[in-house]
Amino acid sequence: IPSHFRAILEKQGETEFTCQIGVARCRINVFLQQKTPSITIRILRDEIPGTQELGIPFSVVELTKKRQGLIFITGAHGSGKTTTAASLIDKINMDRNASIITIENPIEYLYCYKKSMICQREIGADATNCAKALRAALKEDADVILAGELRDAEAVLAAVAAAEAGCLVFAVLHTFGVVSTLNYIIDLLSESGKYICSRLASVIEAVVSQQLIAMSDGVGCAA
Repeated sequence: IPSHFRAILEKQGETEFTCQIGVARCRINVFLQQKTPSITIRILRDEIPGTQELGIPFSVVELTKKRQGLIFITGAHGSGKTTTAASLIDKINMDRNASIITIENPIEYLYCYKKSMICQREIGADATNCAKALRAALKEDADVILAGELRDAEAVLAAVAAAEAGCLVFAVLHTFGVVSTLNYIIDLLSESGKYICSRLASVIEAVVSQQLIAMSDGVGCAA
């Protein structure tokens, strides 16, 4: 385990990171159970799947053409939100010149430079938390930001502020549907002042929700 993640494990009882095992890149989750370390390993794809391969609707792909605003990618755990977000970011990478910064916990997909310049920051290794990294991205001249997951009110506020400042922000949430997503955000920011609803309304471009459904032939799933 890398030293900085070992410190998190000792302090919090769990940590996750990605690493190379042989020819495979893997997502590792290490946790304590009965004071004994345990581990789960998930093999990651080497290449980022394209929007057509994933069957992402045209209306969602068109969101990559926007230059400013806040787009939420939502769904249950394991529903493919990270893969969808990565595919949309790589679409921007292929289509236009932009400065893209991803803030992930952990980094799953690795991007290659195409038309855009991409910086990938990992919480724990490259940044203390998502909120601080989002605020720093404005100083780093980001045009597009991917926030791997907004886990607290400070991170959501930082994402709103980044969108207000002129960035296109993609953010992942464990919610499903427009109503539940907005209710979750408003409840989270209930102590942030009476203007939070108007601020949200001025920057939200879309709420994309997805779930995986088993294929009719029983082989694999589709979003």
